[in-house]
Parts: sequence; C-alpha cells; structure tokens
Amino acid sequence: MVYSFYAICSIVSFIFKNCQNWRFLRNGLPKPGYCMSSCPCRSIFANVKLLTLTGYEREISHVHAISDLRLILPCGGVVHSMNSELKRVGLLGGTFDPIHNGHLGLAGETMQLVNLQTVLFIPVSRSPHKLHYRPTSSEHRVAMLELALARETAFSTELLEVEKSGVSYTIETLSRLKERHPEWELFLILGADAFMVMDTWKSYADIFKLCHVLVGTRPDTKLELPAKLRQTLGLKKTPFEKNNDPLLITLNPANGKTLRLYQIPPQAISSSEIRHRVQAKKEIKNLLPPAVDHYIIKNRLYRTESL
Repeated sequence: MVYSFYAICSIVSFIFKNCQNWRFLRNGLPKPGYCMSSCPCRSIFANVKLLTLTGYEREISHVHAISDLRLILPCGGVVHSMNSELKRVGLLGGTFDPIHNGHLGLAGETMQLVNLQTVLFIPVSRSPHKLHYRPTSSEHRVAMLELALARETAFSTELLEVEKSGVSYTIETLSRLKERHPEWELFLILGADAFMVMDTWKSYADIFKLCHVLVGTRPDTKLELPAKLRQTLGLKKTPFEKNNDPLLITLNPANGKTLRLYQIPPQAISSSEIRHRVQAKKEIKNLLPPAVDHYIIKNRLYRTESL
C-alpha cells in the first residue's frame, strides 16, 4: 500500500492531535488498550507496532486494523501493522442467577486447557429456553457478577445482551461480537446439558461457523446427541457415551472451527439449588464467592420463589 508524503503526514498528525493516548505515543511509552472507546484512532489502528529510530519495537493496541499499513514518520520512525495472532477469547453465557463456583471453575479449567487469553461472562436478558422463569433483575445479576470477578484479572463481563434487553440468542450475540471485534478468535464455552440441546437454538448450525465450541463435561457423563445435531456435526453416530478422554473434532476445515469435549472436576452446584437453599434458610457460603453471598444477604434476594 503506497501513501503520498502528504497523506502520511495527515494521518500521523491526526493520531497525535486526536488520540487520547498521544502523550504515551510521543514519549514512546504506549499503554495497550489505554484509549477510551470514543478515541478516534480506535477506528484506524489495531495492534500497531511503533519502530523507533533505535530499532526498538513497541506495541499499541487498538480496535480496527488497516491491513498491511506502513507509515514512514517525518522523524524517520516507521509505523506498520503487526501480523499478530487473533486474541483467543472465551465466551460463557448464562442467567447467572446467581453466579457460583461452578461457573468460575468451568471458566478457569477451560481457560487453562485451551490457552484462552480472557473469558467474558455474558449475562442473558431473558433465556429463550426459560421463558417460564422470571430471573432476578439484571442490575442485581450484573452486580453479583462484578463482585465475583473483581479479583479475576482474566475474567470480565460483557453486557451487550442485558443492554439489548428482550430474549437473548447466542447467534445474534456472536455475530455482534464478530462485527465489533474482528481481531478476536471466539470460543463458546458450554456445559454438557446445554450442548446436547443445541439443535433447539436459533440458527444453531451457523454458530459452528462463527466460533469454536468447547464442551466441559463431568466424569462419566453420557452424551446423547439428537440426530439433527449429529448431522450438523457430520457424525453418523455419537462416538462417545462416556467422555473419559478429551475429544477434538474439526467441524469445518475451511475456517478451522473445532468442537472440543473435555472433562472438568465435578461440582454439584446449580443456581436453582442455591436459590432453593436461600428460601429454605440453608447455608450457601461454600457454593459461591463470599462477596456474592454477602450481596444476597444484604439485598434479601431469593427469599421468595420466582415465578
């Protein structure tokens, strides 16, 4: 890609005048991810590398890339795009009513096994499979999530579903994330129960085209896949009844998307069980983070059964 001298100067001038991170750039000390979402330069550069006159390279992370961009700075430095690998991002969706140690364990085990760089917890606004259930307000559920993840530097929340409100569909969430973050490689994290009913999800076949699917199972879990799902996965029959060994299936060689099944330590915890225990005035402190337990007590949650 060839730029005229004036075009180069204009772009560089734009960066230094408008980028909220300009003072770090000027001093050669950029902070990856420092810019706010409103920063104009986020729409220009992603994973940009600054090569100074001394030849030392420093990285500047932004959102949207211009492929093969190469700029010669007036000072003699070079700014060019990096051919870095996509960021490996795990996605764990759920009602999280409330979040508990089982959720955190699944995310942690999966992160280590698949070498994820981060896991996003995505609370749903309303699950299409639980329309009969009225969840606790999204404000309370998000507050408990943030408390649970406060000390987990590799975990964070993604609130696009609760901000959208209404019924949440995984395919729509994946599509929006792919559009917003083309530099992410997405890994959808599921439990065995959710995986076995994926054929009931909206546009479920397209999910396997957008992301890798990771299924955490309990020891000796019997996986019975419906014929419709087996056909989508290209399986003549279910090749595993007892998932005692990790299993990796390449779903689409063209885009490299995979399905991986793996074991996670057994934890007999569910959000519904926690709610029932609160209603019955039973102990729950060993089932979820202490801060979440305190929040439930303080806000008198789950004292009555949800409709």
